[in-house]
Amino acid sequence: NVLLLVLLAIQVISGFLALTNGNFNDRWTVWLHGVGAYAIILLLVWKGQIIFDTLRRKNVWTNARRAFLLLLALLILTLVSGIAWTIWGPIYLGGFSVISLHIYLAVPLITLLAWHAWRQRFVLRLPQSRDRRLFLRSITLAAVVAV
Repeated sequence: NVLLLVLLAIQVISGFLALTNGNFNDRWTVWLHGVGAYAIILLLVWKGQIIFDTLRRKNVWTNARRAFLLLLALLILTLVSGIAWTIWGPIYLGGFSVISLHIYLAVPLITLLAWHAWRQRFVLRLPQSRDRRLFLRSITLAAVVAV
């Protein structure tokens, strides 16, 4: 959750810089934004196992679970809208450009993810969250994401 929150913060900054800067020499911001998107997709593949396991184990539909599924839907829609804009260029749906929808989806996504990370902070107190195996998996995942 924290790694995803950090990646989304980087995405907000790089996305803002890429959108507002027309200087050809600063195109690295667009590349950084794209690399961050692929990093989030890789992280989502790993996190997806945790998500599906949680959904499988618990059948109770609380407000927190609904908000969590809304968070997942917002993340997927934000990724899809960004990739669609990258591949097909200017697309308009319901009078809005897809890039505008991408931004409008990202704002509640970050808010919900911050709430989710705060709500799940108890996990950091569990001994299993600080063992060597998890550390090695996390470092490996961070290296793959960085590459």
